[in-house]
Amino acid sequence: MRGRYAMLFAMPGLWFAMQTFAGDCDDVFLDMPPDGAMSHVVTRAQDGLGMCYASAASQLVDAWRFSHGAKNYYHQTSDLAAAVSYAAAAGNPDIDGGQPCNVANHIKEKGSCDSQMVNEQYVNAEHGGRNYLEYTRLLKTYYTRYHEAMGSWYMAGLKPATEKMDKVQGDLAACLSATGFSTGMIPTPDKIRALLADSNPMAYLKGLLTHLCTGSNMSYPTFGECVTDVSTYTSPSKIRKIIDERLTSNSSQPLGISYCSGMLKKGRGFRGVHRGWALRFSDTLAGCGEHASILMGRTKNKLTGKCQYLIRNSWGKDCSNYASKDWKCEDGRGNIWVDADELTENIFQVQHLE
Repeated sequence: MRGRYAMLFAMPGLWFAMQTFAGDCDDVFLDMPPDGAMSHVVTRAQDGLGMCYASAASQLVDAWRFSHGAKNYYHQTSDLAAAVSYAAAAGNPDIDGGQPCNVANHIKEKGSCDSQMVNEQYVNAEHGGRNYLEYTRLLKTYYTRYHEAMGSWYMAGLKPATEKMDKVQGDLAACLSATGFSTGMIPTPDKIRALLADSNPMAYLKGLLTHLCTGSNMSYPTFGECVTDVSTYTSPSKIRKIIDERLTSNSSQPLGISYCSGMLKKGRGFRGVHRGWALRFSDTLAGCGEHASILMGRTKNKLTGKCQYLIRNSWGKDCSNYASKDWKCEDGRGNIWVDADELTENIFQVQHLE
């Protein structure tokens, strides 16, 4: 799939037209070493959590860091820490759904937390091998139990159920220890109680992660800001023009895209975005599957002659999640090639770092 192809025609007018189109689809591979902005950025797996937007934001940030002098390639921005930190700051009750630029700009302000530390301490495959979703649900059960104890006191007007609350506090500390948190990373009993008592569950989770995101585990990128380029009122042809201009600019940075993931499973012909200025309750149609990913490459398909874009998704490295045979998935890399015209029909936002 990776290569450059040209089609020549004898008729001068046709030849010129095709050359113009081919020039608009010159190869761009931002994941190619040694200089590609994405060449050192690892593939994310959101593990069932609705944090694709944070995965996209963290990859935009890391691509910028590594292409602007950072050599600590082991430090990959934790999408989970970024999602939880942003949700807590925004007062959101969960991390399900968001805007990539909001999170990227939050990372710039608060810093990038090392995903290796989060993965080792927060999930730790040696202690049960839970994924993000399972472990986050587990930790939230302690929060729920604690607030149920508090709620029963408020409802009955009785003395606080201190024994139940103390037990939840102790159970949480034991859980953190048993599932891999090293001793120095476990909050003090008073801190655990304060986190459990917080009215926002995201502030509770952020408090647990804060102990992992300090000192040498943090990096502070200095990009200008993350900007959203297009909306559902932007035509697909204009979206493609914007994407091509940014892919071939001197900065050569990847782009964030918010789009309908339904096209990844249903293939060519899928449409999930409302276009134009008609009054509507939603910018997307039922079945769209609102999603965010990274766009990091372009080439011409030698079989179809169509220009294609390379998506880096956040569904892990294998190809099991892609039902459509219309697209070429790079197994073991988490990348998938899709027709440029089909993708732009299903895009409702494009993001870039300045």
